[in-house]
Amino acid sequence: MGISRFARLNAPVIAAVHGLAAGGAVALVAGADFVLASPSAKFYAAFAGIGVINDSGGSYFLPRRMGSRRAAQFYMLNETLTAEEAAATGLINRVVEADVLESEALALARRLAEGPTLAFGEAKNLLLSSPMESLEGQLENEARAMARVTRTDDAWNAMRAVLAKEKPSFQGR
Repeated sequence: MGISRFARLNAPVIAAVHGLAAGGAVALVAGADFVLASPSAKFYAAFAGIGVINDSGGSYFLPRRMGSRRAAQFYMLNETLTAEEAAATGLINRVVEADVLESEALALARRLAEGPTLAFGEAKNLLLSSPMESLEGQLENEARAMARVTRTDDAWNAMRAVLAKEKPSFQGR
């Protein structure tokens, strides 16, 4: 349930990886919305090495991040990816020097926290549902999400601010 709750939070989930992420930790990384990693970070499948299958949502999140063929290769060949390889496959967003990893992650968190978190939550849910929906179903989901978001104080206040040529401020309401 915890993994599902992270995936459906209104706030984006940020992971900063500075060492080895193995097994279920890789699934948690794949489930995060933003992932920064130091150049020395590594991502190890681990499961096939001990004769078990992936868990923690790995079979759900990894194909969505890396593609199903690449995720199968990663798991079944029990691979270890460097930070650069993880970025190239789409598992992580970017590689950040180790000495600024924490400050970069915190800066990203601040930037996102100042944004329209209710809209972020709706966007996260739309992105999660899109692989299972038809175009028409997803368009309906988008229309319903837009209707919910445009009824928020954040949306109305932001629209007023933009019309007044001011910077929008979001409160999460």
